[in-house]
Amino acid sequence: MRVFLYIALFALFSLNMKATHIVGGELNYRHLGNFDYELKLTVYRDCYTGVPPFDNPASIGIFNQNNAFVQQVLVPFVSLDTLPGLINDPCTIVPTDFCYEVTTYITIVHLPPIPGGYQLAYQRCCRNQSILNLVNPLAAGATYYAHIPDTALVISDSNPKFNNWPPPFICLNKKLIFDHSATDYDGDSLVYSLYNPFHGADYNDPQPQPPYNPPYTSVVWQAPYSQSNMLGGVPLSINSQTGLLTATPGTLGLFVIGIKVSEYRNGVLIGETYRDFQFIVKPCTNVVVAAAIAPNVICGEPTVNFVNHSQGASSYLWNFGDPTTGSDVTTVSAPDYTYPAAGTYTATLIAYAPPALPQCNDTASSVVTIEHAFSTDFTLEPFACNTSKIHFTAHSVNPTSLPTHYLWNLGDGSQSNLPEFDYEYQSSGNFVITLVSNAVGGVNCSDTVSSQSIYISPKTALFVPNTFSPNGDGNNDVFRARGPLLNFFYLAVYNRWGEKVFDTDNINNGWNGTYHNMASDPGVYGYYMKASCDGVEFTEEKGNVTLIR
Repeated sequence: MRVFLYIALFALFSLNMKATHIVGGELNYRHLGNFDYELKLTVYRDCYTGVPPFDNPASIGIFNQNNAFVQQVLVPFVSLDTLPGLINDPCTIVPTDFCYEVTTYITIVHLPPIPGGYQLAYQRCCRNQSILNLVNPLAAGATYYAHIPDTALVISDSNPKFNNWPPPFICLNKKLIFDHSATDYDGDSLVYSLYNPFHGADYNDPQPQPPYNPPYTSVVWQAPYSQSNMLGGVPLSINSQTGLLTATPGTLGLFVIGIKVSEYRNGVLIGETYRDFQFIVKPCTNVVVAAAIAPNVICGEPTVNFVNHSQGASSYLWNFGDPTTGSDVTTVSAPDYTYPAAGTYTATLIAYAPPALPQCNDTASSVVTIEHAFSTDFTLEPFACNTSKIHFTAHSVNPTSLPTHYLWNLGDGSQSNLPEFDYEYQSSGNFVITLVSNAVGGVNCSDTVSSQSIYISPKTALFVPNTFSPNGDGNNDVFRARGPLLNFFYLAVYNRWGEKVFDTDNINNGWNGTYHNMASDPGVYGYYMKASCDGVEFTEEKGNVTLIR
């Protein structure tokens, strides 16, 4: 039990030592005279995920030009500050779900001249394991590095110091503009660029004392990120002369960034200063957000109901984009507007910020299309020589710009959602066909219903009734043959004197019991019928039919 407790405590201690917390830093030196140098190490940590505190003491290693160890300087921890959540945009609400702390280690060291000067380094592990642009970020520590040039090159030098620390967060899809310039105590010329941050300690030795000897390797970028594309979106870049840093990040998350300033004296490169830090890309909310919602398409109805989902505004101005009038404006929060005719209109909403923030007004627009009343119809076409197969076609009478959804009920329990298709019935009889159409996403553009009745005759049968009663009751009012769509069909009806009172070559047409627009007398009439399918004659028939009134 005691052994298990020791193992558990060791595991907890190891986890804490490996915890992710380093988010940035830099190493500066200033020549005080007589080869005394003030060393200033600035380190930033994540106070949410950073379990280990700042090092106490911090170890700064000093090496010669051949990368050999010269000495270690142990600098005690004094105090820390918490970075305020600031951003240089008064129209953005600052997120609160982050916390960065900073401390600065300061010491004075005497470094007499040696060939090649001195290399300075501080190392720490570990970076945040959620970093997106590094391969295996949990194993990638950080090295903060500086180089004091040989006094044969310059007798006295202090390296540049960056004027401002970047904001701990930047906003998704919003342009970052940050002054990343530096000040040089000696008035040397400065040139700014991006660089690959240095790898440092790892979780097996998270705070080496002294730091490992140079040279130092660079972090490994996770594709598709690289030195020229550290954030994604509109790539991070820095003006080489002014230090103005710009980017428009396109992905939420954590990203490691490297900035370098090169120091020139009389046209000669004498040193480089590095800053390594972590950006948090977060979704940011504006102080004022204009949000207008309206239906994209309305059918047969010119009045539009506009919904206002704006936030933070003190007042509103709508312009409905009606070119026929100059009175298409209102300050009502959520108005209605009636357009004069069918067409496409762009309505604009301005959400005004409180008077103290006039630069934070926001604008949104909605495109509205007024269509004519939406309706559909359909046609049924029997197949030749088939008693039960029908071709169905839907027709939009007033089509819209939206896709149309169809739902057919074929009368026998079957359905379809195709605009055009073939269907073969498995039984005979009368079937009522219903089509329900819907222009998807529109308002008032739905549920247009049409219906027709179709008779499916028994397969291979050609049926001629022997009686009919044209009394207008809707039942057996017409004498006609029933069967498939034929290549050839002829039907003629004769009265008792052999006079032809009706004929047709369309099987769907029939005699309604009239002759010369007068009702024929009840009685027996003769008929003659001839029909063929696919050019093969299969029937010729003579018979009688009784007209009943």
